[in-house]
Amino acid sequence: MLSCRCLRLSRHLTRALPPRAPGTVQAMTTAQSITRACFCPVTGVSISSQQDGGNIEVLDMKQLSSMQLRITPEPFCHTDGRSHFQWFSFQVAGARHQPLAWTIVNAGEVSRQLREHTDERSIPHTKHNEA
Repeated sequence: MLSCRCLRLSRHLTRALPPRAPGTVQAMTTAQSITRACFCPVTGVSISSQQDGGNIEVLDMKQLSSMQLRITPEPFCHTDGRSHFQWFSFQVAGARHQPLAWTIVNAGEVSRQLREHTDERSIPHTKHNEA
């Protein structure tokens, strides 16, 4: 049986460290290997975040009905003194007439800033309690 082929890329992430003195920001750069593209020869489906603005890591796509994806942190922002974590973008190809389902395993960890400024009714699949 053929297995999915994935492209792992190393990228350097810069993360904020706790300040040593008030008003200062430190940063640490680390190398991280992430899966930015995956192709399954059995189904012909591929997932990629190699496009401009792409931001997703493929964790598992062995079954098209239960794929696992993960949002990757954005690069460190010196003006804010942190790495934002609030958006994702990816492409799916070769999936015509095939039912797909994926879980973004860390979607609940989005930046506090996004949660504070987003009306929860605008987020799909959110249940609302009507008073």
